Formats: sequence, C-alpha cells, structure tokens
Amino acid sequence: MRRVSPLSIAVIAFWVAYTVGAAVALYRAAAPVQRDLLLILGGFGLLLAAAMGVWLAVKRLVAPTGRFKVD
Repeated sequence: MRRVSPLSIAVIAFWVAYTVGAAVALYRAAAPVQRDLLLILGGFGLLLAAAMGVWLAVKRLVAPTGRFKVD
C-alpha cells in the first residue's frame, strides 16, 4: 500500500477546515426555521461521507480476489 503524501494530507485538511467554516457561517446566517433543515441535510451529508470513507477503506484493503491484502 502506498503512503499518503504530506501534500495530500494538507489538501484534505484544507478542504475539511473550509467545509466546517462554511457550514458554521451558513448556520449562523440562516433563519431559525431553516436551521433545522440545514442540520438534517448536513447530517445526511455527514452520513454519506462516512459511508464513502468506510467503502474506500475496505476497497483499499481488499484484493481483487475478494480476500484481504496482506503486506
């Protein structure tokens, strides 16, 4: 398995920070009625992101034969 480069880690950290900052700014700017909808949509998006992360991690660990890779 390849190691993740420092540049990739920096780009991922940037986008995570950017997303969190944008979400906080949007939540503060929204009317109270819209905040519930933002929380519902944000929670759904968070679940999708977590599911994709798990899927990618499993895909990276499983060989094309269907067995786990042993390095």
